[in-house]
Amino acid sequence: MPEVDPNTPYFDQVDVETLRSLKRMIEVGLDPEAIIQNARVYGQAHARIAEVDARLFRHLYPKDGSIDEEAAVGAILEATQLQRQDAIRRHAALAVRDIVLSSAGADTSAVAVGFVDLVDFTQLSMDLHAEDLGQLISRFEEIAIDSTTSHGTRLVKLIGDAAMFVSPDAKKVLATARAAVAAVRTDAALFEARAGLDFGEVLAAGGDYYGTPVNTASRITGFARSGTVVASEPFVRQLDDASISMHDLGSQNLRGVGPTQLYKLREAEAETDGTRAPGLDGAHKAAPDGHDKATSDGLQAPVAERRAHREVAKVARARRKRARKQA
Repeated sequence: MPEVDPNTPYFDQVDVETLRSLKRMIEVGLDPEAIIQNARVYGQAHARIAEVDARLFRHLYPKDGSIDEEAAVGAILEATQLQRQDAIRRHAALAVRDIVLSSAGADTSAVAVGFVDLVDFTQLSMDLHAEDLGQLISRFEEIAIDSTTSHGTRLVKLIGDAAMFVSPDAKKVLATARAAVAAVRTDAALFEARAGLDFGEVLAAGGDYYGTPVNTASRITGFARSGTVVASEPFVRQLDDASISMHDLGSQNLRGVGPTQLYKLREAEAETDGTRAPGLDGAHKAAPDGHDKATSDGLQAPVAERRAHREVAKVARARRKRARKQA
């Protein structure tokens, strides 16, 4: 929580009732340390919520800098109360279902973990003006939220150019990854995305997830090529779907993880004899660089087009910058 001057009267009846509710939680047997950890998560999450809410209403604040903080905060809370309650109710329902499906709510459970990140983001961030970069990040966050919401996965966190999501159901994580990568590809404001997936035992703590599957999924994302979804063997073992084609990328030595058997997942192509494309048990071996040429060639046209568009935009921004300096 924000720091408070110890010599200034600050806490009110709401704070008293909050402390009483926490005391009741402890009295019914909840772990005090877990309650404190929960409070930290609330503080961090609501700090961000409070900032975006305050910025949303900034056009109503007096221009001379004078403001009745209590009245302003009250107006914000009143205007957003139903939205907050509905969001918490819906996400709590999803969380309860996930907990029931994953080891009956144990701190550790087996889940599918996915990461999606933007390709060439570092270069993009150097090329873009701060306002343009903010719009790009905002658009990526919108895609990540839409993709997880649409396919029933939990968005754990957004880290600049990357999003992490989980679910006990590997198929839902795969659907989320595909949707996000496809949405980025078709978005004129973005370049390309890629995804990495793993499955295994993780620790749930403080609204986040920890463990080898999280690290592995992140490293797989760094290995994946533009526009692809790559998964580990433990992940693909959770799948049993004839519509999924699994291209064997071989064992790859991922930094900090070690040798990991990887597969590129894609929609199975229709065969002339009506059979499905090779899956895990009959996958083709990858090209020496770990990626098949057909898919790579198919991506070159849109990638080259976006690269050219980015260069044109970069030149235009440079011209505008020079014009502002001259003005």
